[in-house]
Amino acid sequence: MTFGKKIVSGLLWGQIGMAGRSLICFAVSILVARSLGAEIYGIYAALISLIYLMKKFTDIGTYAVFSTYIPRFLSRDRAGECSYVVRNMIAIRIAIIVVAAVILNLCSGPAVTLIGDPSIADYLILTSVWFVIRGITDGFTIIVMATVRMKFFSAVEIAISVVQLTGVLVLMQFGMSLNRLILLMLAVNGIQMICYAIGSVDTVRPKPEKTQLMPIIKFGIAASLSNLLQYFKNRSIDIFMILHFLNDSASVAYYDVAFLIVFTGGTFFLSSIENLTLPIISEAHSRYGDDGLRSSWELLTKLSIFLAAPIFVFFIAHANSIVTVFYTDAYAAAAPIIVAYSIFSVVGLFLAHDVSESILLPLNRERLYLGLRAFNGILNIMLNIILIPRIGVMGAVIATGGSSILTNVIELVIAMRVIKARLPLGFIARFSMILAVSISWTLAFEPTRIWSLAATAIAYAVATTWLMFRICGFSDTEKRMIQDVQPGLYNLLTRLSLIR
Repeated sequence: MTFGKKIVSGLLWGQIGMAGRSLICFAVSILVARSLGAEIYGIYAALISLIYLMKKFTDIGTYAVFSTYIPRFLSRDRAGECSYVVRNMIAIRIAIIVVAAVILNLCSGPAVTLIGDPSIADYLILTSVWFVIRGITDGFTIIVMATVRMKFFSAVEIAISVVQLTGVLVLMQFGMSLNRLILLMLAVNGIQMICYAIGSVDTVRPKPEKTQLMPIIKFGIAASLSNLLQYFKNRSIDIFMILHFLNDSASVAYYDVAFLIVFTGGTFFLSSIENLTLPIISEAHSRYGDDGLRSSWELLTKLSIFLAAPIFVFFIAHANSIVTVFYTDAYAAAAPIIVAYSIFSVVGLFLAHDVSESILLPLNRERLYLGLRAFNGILNIMLNIILIPRIGVMGAVIATGGSSILTNVIELVIAMRVIKARLPLGFIARFSMILAVSISWTLAFEPTRIWSLAATAIAYAVATTWLMFRICGFSDTEKRMIQDVQPGLYNLLTRLSLIR
């Protein structure tokens, strides 16, 4: 398979799985939020954040190690060494996870005090078991993705999501409580773990051949430190700080609902691109040097803007309707948070978002990469500490959005200096005009039902896409890329007069 076709195949199947999973999980979040109410849902969001925090602190760089070394070993017919590394990394990770779960329960008093809500103590035992299963599942999932078994990945993600949705619907019929919901999630993640373990058999089964493990572990630990620093700009740390400073689980619920809408809906079409940005940029650099790095940077920047910016603009225009239709008036306080986060997100896309950050690794600038993540995370925490006690939940939004924008600016400056990258300002200007035109007519409507909201969104998407292809178009290089990789798509776009 050629490089281009491999990228397209990975994007296609990865997008199918992640998009399907995101859609169903979004539906699950709506049902759960409606059934539990804001206060209990806020505790549920805090428990999920606790699991995420523990996964970060027990990580030994599994993603970085498997994503780097599994393709490297297998491409060189060194399946035995690959099996040796994978088996040892999985065993070490499981041991660390189990120890962390035990420590969490032994230290439940201080943990609950730090989080800020005593009722969380009632759910710590179940949450610890849930964390163990989630942590083990992650390792097997990464193996499947590192071996590019994206069809299998897509099938598992969609199937598991359907099981999860079915379970939630059953709970709604027989009575949903937080304990029952956690038990359901335990069962769902357990099935998921088994599926991915089966999908990892071909990688783990070969007879292990001993190789140097310590340098690989050191590499993984360095990568995990980077991911840990990245955590401090994640929604989980914001949820903990909101609960700690405000001691109000309902505020956590409003924040979490807004975050889910913006970052699940807004990045719906970006999930696969985000996972493949680094491989695409790395291979482009190894094949074509700085010219390839610069071209892939510009293409990914344009693609990210095209796929996500229209969604964020729609959220800004119709935040109130979205919250009311999906989550009812009980969550109306989430609407201003959606607007603020969406504005930050659009600005971030226009500043090349995380694409600029990704170029640092192929250029062997790991320390700068780590430093930028640390800067973003630490700044977010500092701003949270200052702003949340003063202006409440919106302080967390400004802290997270503002720290990300400032980091994006720094990353863009670095990209402009290192690889002579240039923002596609002409594309951004034309696309901004398209968004202004295509969203303007929707402002005359205030959708109050799911069908009217969907109809407005679809009409807006069609208008935006048609105008984009007619006004922005593709460069000659991008046309050749599409024609080479997907001639059928190229011919279709040509017949529709979307490529000229």
